[in-house]
Amino acid sequence: MRATVDRGDLWQAQTPQGAQVELLRRAYLVADQDGFQGTDEASLLEHAGILVTIVPGSERNFKITRPDDLILAAGLTGEQQMQRIGHGFDAHRLVPGRPLILGGVHIPYELGLDGHSDADTLTHAFIDGLLGAMGEGDIGRHFPGQRPAL
Repeated sequence: MRATVDRGDLWQAQTPQGAQVELLRRAYLVADQDGFQGTDEASLLEHAGILVTIVPGSERNFKITRPDDLILAAGLTGEQQMQRIGHGFDAHRLVPGRPLILGGVHIPYELGLDGHSDADTLTHAFIDGLLGAMGEGDIGRHFPGQRPAL
């Protein structure tokens, strides 16, 4: 006769599970010797007589193993895009006869930054960071040095 199982003493196990590697090695060795086929690491540990501790978890904390798991993940996140970070870097030599411009501000100084445009390293690094966060390359991709100055 088939009937609904009493769920009062049932637990749902989540993966990944954590254990000390030496305990897992011992559990696998015992399972191999006994011909035991466990369902997961916890079952192997229990079969070897090693205490398994149950800790509260969340169904939102799940492992992505199969393509359909990505669909679940998108549903849980509301398909929001991941936060992106961009890094910007720019360098130019200081040379005589050029204005020194940083962050769009002219700095009175005897040397300026050598470059195709205004060579504003601060603004160019900032723009590179923004473009990088958008996945759009760097400023040189959009304004190559071979183009005529504006």
